Amino acid sequence: MLRALRAVAGDYAVEELDPSHWIAVPPGAEPDERVDLLFATGDPEESAIELAVRKKCGSVLAPVFPVDILVACKFLAERDDAKDWLDIYALHRRGAYDIRDVVRRLRQMGLREDGERFVAFMASLEEMSRKKRERK
Repeated sequence: MLRALRAVAGDYAVEELDPSHWIAVPPGAEPDERVDLLFATGDPEESAIELAVRKKCGSVLAPVFPVDILVACKFLAERDDAKDWLDIYALHRRGAYDIRDVVRRLRQMGLREDGERFVAFMASLEEMSRKKRERK
């Protein structure tokens, strides 16, 4: 994967945070703009294998964890970490996932109430963003 990333990304700076977490940073990127590469250590979560979708990056085809599931996992983790909230919001603003897909995934997991909470959570993030834009 790292050789493929370097072949496709070229001048990206690739850094190992630990053996299971690498980052790639494009030249001139903002501090929060990076590609996170997370590799399973030990026995991976089965859903990461079963639900992976194959994506092509340049000439390399690799299994990737679906973005809507990543978002659901970040939401369900309920860490007191604004970075998770920013990731969820930024991915949505970039069109990487649809809120309905996350709600559908949560319902598939038997978490109907969390699906409703997610919709309210996204509305609150949008409201915070709107207020921030109005102040500018």
